[in-house]
Amino acid sequence: VLYLVFGMAPPSDGDSLNYHLALPQRDLEIGFIAPLPGRSVAYLYPALMEMLYRTALAFGRPEAAQIIHGIFGIGAGLVSILLARRIGLSLRYAMFAGIFFLLVKGVLSMSGSCYVDLGFAFFTATALLLLMIANELDYPPSLGLLLGLLVGAMMNVKYHGFVIAVIIGAIVAITCVPKH
Repeated sequence: VLYLVFGMAPPSDGDSLNYHLALPQRDLEIGFIAPLPGRSVAYLYPALMEMLYRTALAFGRPEAAQIIHGIFGIGAGLVSILLARRIGLSLRYAMFAGIFFLLVKGVLSMSGSCYVDLGFAFFTATALLLLMIANELDYPPSLGLLLGLLVGAMMNVKYHGFVIAVIIGAIVAITCVPKH
């Protein structure tokens, strides 16, 4: 409920107003995606979350985009519960892990903004969970495809995703190749 309240407040943080919402809104106003004069470097960053924000802006208000970011935060919290269970924690401690993630000050403050970090956390945590499941099931192709999609999404949210993709790729190579 708190995430919904935060998401329904008008945007007020600098990054959302100057970048994550401003560029998609301008593109919608002119009818196509185009770099801003003097700010074209902003278009060099991965843009998956901004594409989602662009869609929210096309159908609603900026608050809809903030709610999308908050939903990714809730999703990351839920996935952290699943990760905690996967590594052997009891349901009680797994729930504590998920609640702890959701109540971290940085996560709370970002839940009502149009940043990209909660989307990145969701895709990264979900890829890690899927990697663990795929390893247990001897890497079935369907999970490999889904893992690839998650890693691709992660890389299209933040450049940090490329580092994590290399790590996941190395883990797959080390654990999967000897089995096949």
